[in-house]
Amino acid sequence: MKCPKTVMGHAVTRYEALSGGDIGQAFRLFIDTGESFFCKQYHHDMIAEKEAAGLQELARCTALRIPRVIHAKGKTLILEYIQPQRPNKQFYARFGSAVAQLHRFSSQTFGFTHDNYIGATPQINTPEESWAFFFCEHRLAPQVKWAVSRGAGEALQRCFSAARSSIETLLSQVTEPPALLHGDLWGGNHCADEQGSPVLFDPAVYYGHREADLAMTSLFGQFPRAFYRAYEEHFPRDKNEAARRPIYQLYHILNHYNLFGGSYRTQALRVLQQFV
Repeated sequence: MKCPKTVMGHAVTRYEALSGGDIGQAFRLFIDTGESFFCKQYHHDMIAEKEAAGLQELARCTALRIPRVIHAKGKTLILEYIQPQRPNKQFYARFGSAVAQLHRFSSQTFGFTHDNYIGATPQINTPEESWAFFFCEHRLAPQVKWAVSRGAGEALQRCFSAARSSIETLLSQVTEPPALLHGDLWGGNHCADEQGSPVLFDPAVYYGHREADLAMTSLFGQFPRAFYRAYEEHFPRDKNEAARRPIYQLYHILNHYNLFGGSYRTQALRVLQQFV
């Protein structure tokens, strides 16, 4: 992929490839003023514009630092460059507090103003008043359908069909209003900036039940305890959160199967079998 030749009317003088990039290539661009920017070149159109819209929605929460969008069109996304720093001792307490504040932003319905992506996978955000219906119909059902088409087998579809009623019943107990979610809140999508402030990036934004964000924080190893203590102080969690956590993690497990294949199919079946 070719890097842009100009940014904000200034010539790009050099670039450095950055790590990561499962769905595209990432670079640090330097321009003739000495400034630098983060650039991601996606393999598919539209992802850049959807990600930019998600970042701009997250920027409603000033407790978090969200990279400023410079350009988003076609396959190219350009953001302000933030140099990641080693988190200090106070970082995860600040981060937990900031995420709690993010989750205080709300909407009339579950979903978002438009569909977007989680990684390279389409994410359907049709607004719904019922959280249980939204999550089953627009999160789990499409992922199961795509997984079956990718070779996961009809057993996965049968298991989901058998479990769906129990899952909807459990999620129908949720009475909280929709919360603004990052949507893919794992350890690789946050960092500390030069002042030690929490930074969020690579979102899959929508308005949903806040436990869906928290469930992702523990799917691939939990965040430090300070994060959860601070979150709890600012926005106490429901006592039945643990019962719903596997359902919310299932969405990401299925998505990982659709992106990477492998043992995620077996993991998804194990979760579904808990609700059959």
